[in-house]
Amino acid sequence: MYRYDGSVSGLGFVIIIVALFGAVVGAEPLRALIDEQTNFQEVETDQSFTGNGRASENGENTFEFSTGELKGDFQGISEVRASLSWVDEDPSGLGSRISVNDPDTFSLDIESPWGQVEEGTPTDSGSTSVTLSVSEDTEQESGEWIIRIKCGECGDYYGPRGNVKLGDDTSNEWDLTVNVGYTVQEEVTNGEGSSVFSSLWIFVLDSN
Repeated sequence: MYRYDGSVSGLGFVIIIVALFGAVVGAEPLRALIDEQTNFQEVETDQSFTGNGRASENGENTFEFSTGELKGDFQGISEVRASLSWVDEDPSGLGSRISVNDPDTFSLDIESPWGQVEEGTPTDSGSTSVTLSVSEDTEQESGEWIIRIKCGECGDYYGPRGNVKLGDDTSNEWDLTVNVGYTVQEEVTNGEGSSVFSSLWIFVLDSN
């Protein structure tokens, strides 16, 4: 007479089993079992930011990004790597055809929201990079990461033999790339097994 008696009885049985199981093993082990069956794992990923600007001689620019800008279910940062490149401008104006531009010097610093700092070494090679690594036991804080672009001495314009100064160089343009390595929590599909509730539901269907 009642078509769904079997389903109702089976569902009631499932509820009883889940309740008993929770009472026996406790809420936390049950939650751990569910998490294990649904395959939530921390996965390494990365994201890049770019910027550019002009720094004055013996001056400083800053570039910032926030942990809130990182995509995914953010768990923690493992490292931040900043890479800077620049090209000295060609001489211009009077005497430019016979003058040379001495190289400009740059360096990079990285500062985390919790005050960890990594300082780079000044160089005039046209590119430099610095990496801040975060240890696993670091108590991380969310907030702004600060990249400091420091311009040192800007090489001036000199004649062919370098003994006659023909002009001043007081600034230079730069290009910055920041790569952030971090972990996110994702549901990983590996085709192994089914969740505990799926298994119980299959039992209900089979019992009808």
